[in-house]
This record gives sequence, structure tokens and C-alpha cells, in this order.
Amino acid sequence: MYNVNKIKKGSALFIAMLAGLILISLSGILLTSMNNEIRTRRASEERQSAKYLAEAGIEHAVYLYNKKISDMNKEDKYEEISYFDSREVSSNLLSINDIGKYSFSYQLDNTSQKKRGVIKSTGTTTKGTQYGLKAIINIETGKIESWQEDK
Repeated sequence: MYNVNKIKKGSALFIAMLAGLILISLSGILLTSMNNEIRTRRASEERQSAKYLAEAGIEHAVYLYNKKISDMNKEDKYEEISYFDSREVSSNLLSINDIGKYSFSYQLDNTSQKKRGVIKSTGTTTKGTQYGLKAIINIETGKIESWQEDK
């Protein structure tokens, strides 16, 4: 006859090892999932920072455009602004410490019936993530009509 106590003792060890293996497997899956979530969140934050930098570039270009128009009005002369870019500005103004930098350019749009200009801006984070935006500015009002992601 078999001793029932010996069988029970052996099965307890097996069940404990199986439970431990299951817990270790679940811990590994959880850690992998958390690691992927952290990477995804960081990439999303980088892209968002690059987008904010590109938006800052658009706003800076609109400001410069309106300043150029204002300066011309003070001198009672008018000429169409056909082109300018971020090289006209001190590089200190185009960089935000520990976040990144932006660049922009403005060009008169001669293809449209309406008088408008195109501003292109690129934001680049310190880690190298880039995001581009393109804005259409109404030349007569100096205001942005639309903007979109620039590919």
C-alpha cells in the first residue's frame, strides 16, 4: 500500500514551485508592460515638446512679420515682404534651455489669388525629435488663416 502522507508532501512542494513560477512569469510580463508604457510616454512627450517648439517658431515669425509691417508704416513706405527666416534673429532667442530649438522661414505665396504668405517652422528637441508646422498668414491683416503639420 501507498503512504498517503508521502504523496501529499510531494504535491505541496510541486504546487509551491508552480505557484512561484506563475508569480515570476506574471512579474516579468508586468515589468515588460511597464517598460513599454514608459518608453511610449517618453516618445510622446518628446514629440509634444517638438510640436510646442515649432509653434513657438510660428508665433515668432508672425511677430517678426507684424513688426516689419509696423516699421514700414512708421516710415510711410510699403513694400511686400517676400522672404525672411530665423537667421535674422539671435540664436539665443531660438533656443529654449534643456528643451530644444526652433527655426522658421516666411515666403510670399504668389500661387494664390489672395495675398498671403507661408510660414514654415521646425522644432527640434535636445534629443533630436523634430516636428514641422506650416502656417498661412493673411498679408493684409497679419493674422494666421490656417496651420497644419508640415511633412
